[in-house]
Amino acid sequence: MLIAQITDLHVRPKGKLAYGIVDTEAHLRRMIASINSLDPAPDLVLATGDLTDFGLPEENAHLAELLATINAPVRPVMGNHDIRENFQAVFGGRDGVPKTGFVNYTVDLDPVRVVILDSVRVGSHEGLLDAERLTWLDQTLAARPAAPTILALHHPPVSTRLNAHFDFPGAEELGAVIAKHSQVRRVICGHNHEVVHVPWQGSLVTVAPSVAHQHKFDALKPDPRFLIYMSTPGFMLYHWRRDLGAAGDFVAFWVPVGAFDGPYEVTWARDAPDASAAHLVGDGPG
Repeated sequence: MLIAQITDLHVRPKGKLAYGIVDTEAHLRRMIASINSLDPAPDLVLATGDLTDFGLPEENAHLAELLATINAPVRPVMGNHDIRENFQAVFGGRDGVPKTGFVNYTVDLDPVRVVILDSVRVGSHEGLLDAERLTWLDQTLAARPAAPTILALHHPPVSTRLNAHFDFPGAEELGAVIAKHSQVRRVICGHNHEVVHVPWQGSLVTVAPSVAHQHKFDALKPDPRFLIYMSTPGFMLYHWRRDLGAAGDFVAFWVPVGAFDGPYEVTWARDAPDASAAHLVGDGPG
């Protein structure tokens, strides 16, 4: 089983650029082409928040058109750039997405389960989990304790910076819920526009890169400015393997997307260093 994760798409209305410079539609179309070329195809694509840039109705309509071109089921997650009411006007009422209230729902595959949690704090870029959402999660996980589970939310529930204030009310309580439910194999997030892996509460938090642009790497020395680079976008791919550990687990891959030189087929032999060579070949075996 394969589950792809895309995040932080920041889709604008048709013909408009994010911040006047980022063609988020073009980036997303390249990402979709890469996903659609996978063989085997993913069983599910999770889009983990900041799917639009301002949450506008026309952005959500454009987003829906673009996501419809993915050759796999897609399940959206709320992010802080999204507006819940406009998001639900387009996606609510189908594929398990609630029409109103928090965008909490589940996707049941065999044998994997995905639990989608709304971590949005209205009016803030930072996350929030209140008692209502935490109770829903606890009860939802308790309903299928034997199902290997991915928890998907937009905001990472643990700090990924060395010396920065971590502002996420409810993150500690979320950790207590995760610690109770050992079937949660992965907690997957977006928000940071970078790849991060953090062991946490007996699970593993993975932050995926943005489809659109990446943030300046400032984990070691946080920069208060909002700085972006047009560096390599990509998506995460999670392969469920029953043979890992006592009850199975996921292998995670970061898949870069872009126009890169290659592929080159390399001829290499230890006893002939001057004879090593590479030549351009078609993309595929044989």
